[in-house]
Amino acid sequence: MPVFSGDGTDMAGIRERPTARNGRQLINEIVVMIQKKSVEDLTALKRKSIADWLGKNESWLSREFKKHTGMLLHHYIDFIKMYWAERLLKERQDLSIEEISHLIGIRKAENFRKNFKKIYGLNPFRYRFIHKK
Repeated sequence: MPVFSGDGTDMAGIRERPTARNGRQLINEIVVMIQKKSVEDLTALKRKSIADWLGKNESWLSREFKKHTGMLLHHYIDFIKMYWAERLLKERQDLSIEEISHLIGIRKAENFRKNFKKIYGLNPFRYRFIHKK
């Protein structure tokens, strides 16, 4: 179980490094770690930060992740960010699209809108309108 330090000196506050000995176990631990992230941790969640945290080469990490999951690591990270964005769009009507974009670690709202539409088939404004409580 990860221990959160919150001091920003490590991988979004996680002190423990994965204990896996082979590629598949390591990738599984990374997936679990990413899934446990809170929305506040997403801004630091990047392929390079994960590779640095592990002490691994970014290219090696990307190849291993693709080999064991069939998905590119940065696509998986984007998917997790969009999952959180979807929740925020439904649950936090007080937040603007730009604020949600920044919360999940995407600086340009236009990139957020494109990525969201690619995954959910609707732009975030329309999605929010349809799912308004």
